[in-house]
Amino acid sequence: MKKTLTICLVILNMSAVFAQKNGKTEDELSEKNFSIIDIFSYNAPKIKKPGEKRNSFDVFSGYNRKTGNTDSENFNYSASYSFDDNITEFQISYSGSYGKSSGETIENQGSLGLNLDHYILYRLEIFSFTFSEYNRITDLDHRNSSGIGLKFVFFKNRYLQLDLSGAPLYQYEKISNEAEKEWRLSGRGRLKIMPGNRSFSLSYRVFYIPLIEDMDIYRVKQNASLDLKIFEYLTLRIFYEYEYNTYNDEILKENPDLKKTDHSINIQFGVKI
Repeated sequence: MKKTLTICLVILNMSAVFAQKNGKTEDELSEKNFSIIDIFSYNAPKIKKPGEKRNSFDVFSGYNRKTGNTDSENFNYSASYSFDDNITEFQISYSGSYGKSSGETIENQGSLGLNLDHYILYRLEIFSFTFSEYNRITDLDHRNSSGIGLKFVFFKNRYLQLDLSGAPLYQYEKISNEAEKEWRLSGRGRLKIMPGNRSFSLSYRVFYIPLIEDMDIYRVKQNASLDLKIFEYLTLRIFYEYEYNTYNDEILKENPDLKKTDHSINIQFGVKI
């Protein structure tokens, strides 16, 4: 596994260097002179000109109601605001969901995140983040993860963005009224297809978050999101998330019904401004 990962990183780095030598500016990347090399190019960030869009806001929601043999309903929602001048990017986002089946609550969770990214060198960014979440069904009263780290960008253009980031993070977690404070590592890989495109975009992210003092205790999270513009101000979003948490033995003993794996899929409609 480590050997395979090393080979993949070497190939990506060689591709990034090749793309750098053959890269083009955004002005040069037009349909009439497009080549396959453009997909793997890296466009050095330049601060946006006055009048160029720097602020964006979106809000999405989805609702499902079923009656008859079963009586259930589910409501999910998300909203985010971001500022991006190509050098500095700030984002705040919130999402949540609530569901009932036959009068019993089967879903009740939410999360709030803040991210700040800033380019410091060619292909290299520094970033900081804080992320808070709760899940009443799994007895997660509150979890907050905060950290600061570095991001390396392999490719970045209007067609493709691929980056890898890592950071130490401090985590506060309270499950079933039992609180723990610990240091973890966070590694993230991210792929965006058609980043910044308002009509169509696809993104995939994977996180690996082990406990520093015991690497056998970790979380893995993967999510994928597809945005497809339907009308001028209406966008369809399909979001999938997978999470695996080893937990520790004490938590599993106190919560025998707790499962290590969670899957969720949301279909939402919303607006982007």
